[in-house]
Amino acid sequence: MAEAFAGFLCGYALSVIATPAFALALVRGRVHSPFIQRAMPEGTNLAALSIVLHVFLLLVLTAIGMLLGVLLYGLENNRPDGGLGSPNRVYTIVILAIAAIAILPLAIVLPRQRLGLLAMGAVFAVTFGWLMPYLSLLAPEE
Repeated sequence: MAEAFAGFLCGYALSVIATPAFALALVRGRVHSPFIQRAMPEGTNLAALSIVLHVFLLLVLTAIGMLLGVLLYGLENNRPDGGLGSPNRVYTIVILAIAAIAILPLAIVLPRQRLGLLAMGAVFAVTFGWLMPYLSLLAPEE
């Protein structure tokens, strides 16, 4: 199951990249959001916040990556045709759809965070839609 391991690695890489971005977004969001002001009062230790965020993102994104790896494995056995710059066109279309369904409604509802949300969706799509299938091809044949 090289696909699941590739998903784990992509989820881990994404958690390392996303931790500082989310920490900065939370710190900047304190100005506009009363909820964030109550949850994260002035003087909150940013190092502790980053550690908690990283552990949370690590667990969530590696689990998502492994589940998407199982999906890739199933689609590789049924539809292994390439396209869209990916070794598995159907899988990449599914990942693009998941990213669009998750990000576009939020980008419409939250206009202040629109650019960050769209960038986050693009990074998710590139990491899991293109990097992960190619990474899974690097595994030795069983």
